[in-house]
Amino acid sequence: MKQIKQKSSLKDIRCQTALEQLAVLRATGAIHIPALRRLWQITNSPLGGGKFADEAQAQLGQILAPIILAGQFRPPRQLFIPTVPKEVAIVLGLECGTKRPLIIHRNALAHTLVVGATSMGKSRLIFSIIEQLMKQNSTVE
Repeated sequence: MKQIKQKSSLKDIRCQTALEQLAVLRATGAIHIPALRRLWQITNSPLGGGKFADEAQAQLGQILAPIILAGQFRPPRQLFIPTVPKEVAIVLGLECGTKRPLIIHRNALAHTLVVGATSMGKSRLIFSIIEQLMKQNSTVE
């Protein structure tokens, strides 16, 4: 009976590792490299279970380690923030690093959904948006 539990837990560990590796493959764009995608598929093949799957996972881990490390030193991507005329701009908040205002066009508010955990500022954001719309003499339908 203990052997069954041990095999089950090894299978669970292999599955968890495979999911983590898949996330790294997707995040780094390495999923588009056919050899790496195929190696990941081998780790999950029902026919490749046991030794072959473990070896494939180990190889994939060794290949992904430098890719992950290189990604940590890559400069962050620059975001394109469109300019919005002041008379129709709604300020949502401030950008974390630069403290620049994050703005959207007031027409982009249609069908807006605001979600978040308790005490994250959803109501404050909505009140701020309403206040800005009132200052702009906008009609809200």
